[in-house]
Amino acid sequence: KNNDFVLSRLRVLSSGIKSFELTNRNEKKDLEEIASLVKTVTSMSADQLANQLGIPVIVARERLIAAETNSLLCRDDSIEGLRFYPNLF
Repeated sequence: KNNDFVLSRLRVLSSGIKSFELTNRNEKKDLEEIASLVKTVTSMSADQLANQLGIPVIVARERLIAAETNSLLCRDDSIEGLRFYPNLF
């Protein structure tokens, strides 16, 4: 008999969007993985991250901003759109 089950929780993102996430998620590790992905392609938009991870664009944007808040990424908000780059400082 398998009693394994996965717990999830409702999380309200800074944009007000509500999202379910697994309780066993390690946010620090997730953000480091996102920063590593960005580093491999020099820069990334939320659309690109969403396509890469198979997640909604709004969630991808929130994760990129969280990585920026944790000093893993920095942003360039230009006429061409919002892009995130590795933080070299």
